[in-house]
Amino acid sequence: MKNYVYKKKTGYICLLISIMSLFLYRMFLTETGMGYALVSYLVCMSVWMLLGQGFSDVTARMARVRLAKGQKRSALDVLAVSFACHFILGLLGTALCGALNFWFMSDVIHLPKGRFLGLYLCGWFFFRMMNEYLTGYASVSSGDRAICISMVSRQLFRIVFGFLFMKMMYDKGEVNSALLMDGDIKFIYACAGLFAGFCVAEIFVFVFLFIVRLGLRIKASDEREGFGGRDNLGVVILNLLKRRLGDAVLGLSGCLVLLFWVAQSADVHGIGVSVYMLLSPFAFSLVFALFAGALSGANWMQSVRKNEKGNARAYFDFGMHIVCIVSVFLTAFFASVSKPVAKLLATGVEVSLITEFILIIAASIMLSMALFCDSLCAGRDDRIPRIIAHAASGFAGILAVKLSTGNGHSMYKGLMISVLVYSIIEIIVWCVISYIRMSMVFDPIRNILIPIVSGAVCAIFLVIITNAAAPHLGNLFTVVICIPIGLIIYHSVLLLLRNYSDAELKLMPFGSILYSLGQILKVI
Repeated sequence: MKNYVYKKKTGYICLLISIMSLFLYRMFLTETGMGYALVSYLVCMSVWMLLGQGFSDVTARMARVRLAKGQKRSALDVLAVSFACHFILGLLGTALCGALNFWFMSDVIHLPKGRFLGLYLCGWFFFRMMNEYLTGYASVSSGDRAICISMVSRQLFRIVFGFLFMKMMYDKGEVNSALLMDGDIKFIYACAGLFAGFCVAEIFVFVFLFIVRLGLRIKASDEREGFGGRDNLGVVILNLLKRRLGDAVLGLSGCLVLLFWVAQSADVHGIGVSVYMLLSPFAFSLVFALFAGALSGANWMQSVRKNEKGNARAYFDFGMHIVCIVSVFLTAFFASVSKPVAKLLATGVEVSLITEFILIIAASIMLSMALFCDSLCAGRDDRIPRIIAHAASGFAGILAVKLSTGNGHSMYKGLMISVLVYSIIEIIVWCVISYIRMSMVFDPIRNILIPIVSGAVCAIFLVIITNAAAPHLGNLFTVVICIPIGLIIYHSVLLLLRNYSDAELKLMPFGSILYSLGQILKVI
């Protein structure tokens, strides 16, 4: 369970790095380039979800079961069959990536200029499939640390090589764009360079994991095998495909919903704007979930293993409390300073962002709670949450498509509301499951009501300060001075309402400062 949770948190960190890197890619891609990149990448990710998602976990699980029974030869058979499946499906997926991208760009959304972008992702898909096999092999041989290193390295290599090739191709695209008098050409060249960088990054990860595989080689021995002997080839293939069906359906449904959403409009600029604005809630929510999980997750797992349900409930409540406090503060902060922040972030985009920023942070609150609950409940039997996640993602996707009328503003709003609905359903599911399993109860007054009151007081003061300071100090300086002022006001109200316990202040970063502030307020 411990290794599973560590890999899950590493996955959250990698997702956060990936999201933040998209803000950097926007330097060359702009909204138009991000629209082209999103469509091509979504098509290839749909193929990945269908053919490759979850293969490493299934392979590792089947091989570990046989090794535990002493059936080393059977475990090697599973790994050999898995390698053949990965290789064949990698070649098949490589062809599908190029063909489906050509068809989708040309005939569905009518953006023929980007129809060859899928060819640059073909190499990425093949090496990603082979890396999936090597990841499963490392999981069998207790190479979890190497897996975590490879996950983080993949994101860092993508940033380095993505920028390198994107800059090279962007310079060539500028020349061709000037000759053809078409501004989209340079962005398509930049997308091609970015995808070429992704391919090179996967090659480096493949080399690293292959070296790890040589060090973790499972050797067949002449020892007596456990009961059962060698497996039937057809049974192994059937189990490999059957056991990853849930992951494939869940991932594919999400990608298809986004593709249907994209197909509502051929406005590639509007698609890029929507995606750029949608990145903010995911980045915020991942930061909150990782912050709370780092503070309470390890202690929570220790309490669970020792069957100390009282301590487990305390750490669970502490993590949820921290997530809610940080989320509510940012809700109040962005709602108060939305105008100067919008002018800083949305240069050149004529979109009213007051409602959008409130939706961003609202979705962040819900997503952070859902991700935190998911990380704490990881490693347990999660068939029921997966089934409900299928239904929730389908409902949210239908809602996104229905609310999208074609323009960037409406498409963004539809996506944001669907994320909000999906997160609310996930939170309800995880809270019910945590209560059934360990009698964990979410305290709405302490975790929601009191932080909302404090956030409302903070928002009133920040609105007054923003309206008074922005015309004279400028947008950037106004936002900068509002951060410390808002933090002081918000936490002062929380301390006056006795929302923090002494145990929480000891575990929190800068908790000693808050404790001293609370003592001063008590004296006053």
